[in-house]
Amino acid sequence: MSWECACGIENGDRSETCGGCGWTREQASKYKADNAIPETQHAKQKETDFIYWPTITDEASAKRAARLGAGFCIFSAIMTLILGVFRYGYVKIDDDVAGAYIFAFIFLILGIGIYRMWRSAAVIATAMYCIDKIYEFIQTDGKHFLRLLLILIFINAVRGTFLYNRYMNESKQVTPNAPIGPK
Repeated sequence: MSWECACGIENGDRSETCGGCGWTREQASKYKADNAIPETQHAKQKETDFIYWPTITDEASAKRAARLGAGFCIFSAIMTLILGVFRYGYVKIDDDVAGAYIFAFIFLILGIGIYRMWRSAAVIATAMYCIDKIYEFIQTDGKHFLRLLLILIFINAVRGTFLYNRYMNESKQVTPNAPIGPK
């Protein structure tokens, strides 16, 4: 039966050391046991977690928060493109729609960047979305308040990418510099 090392690499049942970091099976299981989150903490996290402000306690929860922002970013880009096409029944490029297509394309690229845990993509997407929605809020006299709440999803993407990278850097410092490959 295969086993997963603390670094996240799946190893075969016959291997005694990890193919990614060189840890032995015993080192990996001890590390996982020492750094496991108690079940009561998971239950509390699930009770208090909600979409606008999730609790981030580890790499996995940071990744979830960032991926939610990435999904929303990509969804916004696709919906902007679809609505632009349905507005005219075909892809029309004029001054009104060209900006929306460019915005959607940039958002698509930023969404992919957030999915890959790029902090800069999360910050740029949040700034662009905030500026756009605040401008819309001012233009519509505050009629679209829900759009302002969606800004929190992007803020969580920023939180998630930054905390994910911090957790990854901390875990790299703990991992010993064991040689990779056969001994």
